[in-house]
Amino acid sequence: MNDNNAQLTKTQEEFNNAVTTLEQIELNTQGNVENARNEFKMVNDRLDGLKLEAQLQIDELNATNESYMNGLQEKEYQIVRSNNLDKEKAKLTAEFESEFNRVKEYFKKRLSQIEFLPAALQAVQKQMIVEKELSASIEKNIEILSKKLKKIVMAFILFI
Repeated sequence: MNDNNAQLTKTQEEFNNAVTTLEQIELNTQGNVENARNEFKMVNDRLDGLKLEAQLQIDELNATNESYMNGLQEKEYQIVRSNNLDKEKAKLTAEFESEFNRVKEYFKKRLSQIEFLPAALQAVQKQMIVEKELSASIEKNIEILSKKLKKIVMAFILFI
């Protein structure tokens, strides 16, 4: 019986050791599960943080892209506007050149007509001087003749 008791004691010790080992394994397993849960939670939190950071970066990129696209659209608008202004400038330049050439020809024609005007003006001025002298001479003659007529009329009146 001693042998049985010793065997029983040994078996109980082995059983207790096995139970203790199982408890340790269970504790380790619970600890591992708890650790895994904690790690999973940390990874999830980090993933959420990374998602938030990625969303912020995406928003920044979208804002930058929108700004770039607006700038590009404005630049394209300015190019189209510049091209339209160039066309309008070319059209107006052609119209103004045409009008300028027409007016230039008109003035050349008028200039050729008045080139001889100073000589004609001098001739007219000389003619006017001569006519003034003639007019003055005629007036003197009229005065002289008028005086003579008065004398004749007075003499005739006295004679009668």
